[in-house]
Amino acid sequence: MNLKNFMQNEIVQFLLRKPIFLAASCGIFFAIVFSFNRGRLADIPYHQMNIPSSSPYQSWISGLGIVECSSRNINVGSFISGIIGDVLVKEGDEVKKDQPLFVLDQRQQLEQVKLDENSVKELEFTVQSFDAYYQYAFEIHKRDKRLNKGIKSEIDLKKSESDFVTALADVNLHKRKLDQAVNRLNLSKILLDKHTVKAPVDGLILKIYIRKGEYINESMQGENLIMGSHNPLHVRIQIDENDMWMYQEGAKARAYLRGNSEISYALEFVRYEPYASSKKQISGNNAEKVDTRIIDLIYKIIPDKKQKVVPIVGQMLDVFIERSK
Repeated sequence: MNLKNFMQNEIVQFLLRKPIFLAASCGIFFAIVFSFNRGRLADIPYHQMNIPSSSPYQSWISGLGIVECSSRNINVGSFISGIIGDVLVKEGDEVKKDQPLFVLDQRQQLEQVKLDENSVKELEFTVQSFDAYYQYAFEIHKRDKRLNKGIKSEIDLKKSESDFVTALADVNLHKRKLDQAVNRLNLSKILLDKHTVKAPVDGLILKIYIRKGEYINESMQGENLIMGSHNPLHVRIQIDENDMWMYQEGAKARAYLRGNSEISYALEFVRYEPYASSKKQISGNNAEKVDTRIIDLIYKIIPDKKQKVVPIVGQMLDVFIERSK
């Protein structure tokens, strides 16, 4: 028996004579295996580094693009002040023009409409009564004029004429009152209609800030409900005034989604706004000047059925525009 086998046998005999050492050895072995396999914490996945977008053109100018509705984002207001009675839509709903969006409490105005309707009905009945008396007085006056003077005196003729003229004046007076009552009813209905705020255009409900029971004021309105025409979507591109001289109207452009440069959208020129304004979106770069002035270019996003990712209104895009030679 060689030395190696002898040592192994001696170790086995020692462990068998001392079970506690055998148990301790097994425990150490399993602890080492567990720590190297199941005992390790799972590796925390690192953040994927996004590859910056690159221009598809040989010569270009770039700008920040902000997705907006083709009708611009409309902050729907209210004609009158009041308590919100009900909100009839939710974010993401597609609505048609003149579709009700939210309703103010209209109980008082409904009662006013009923009062004006009753007033119109009463005046209609009054006009009919005076008109009937006018027809009677008119027939009496015609009869008296046909009779000889020997049968009807001059005083009777004048009296019948006076009754006829008075009846005609009463009819005209109450007709004017009826017209005024009808106008008041129409105004009440218009005011009642103003309690229901309707969609100004076909579009998409983007954001709702109001809730049932809240008070809104027509003279100090904040953001109530934002909507806009989303078909098609537009991109508002901010070009630095120092680069604007390189832009040629109608130049080709392409927008890239931030976070994934492989997703891009073809753009079509719509218009540009010939007014330089201060930059409102600040990137946070220390080297950026707050007094930078920009010109807005408006491009339309060309729909692509192959592109499943649709940009969201308000989302920022990296836009590259082909530079004029």
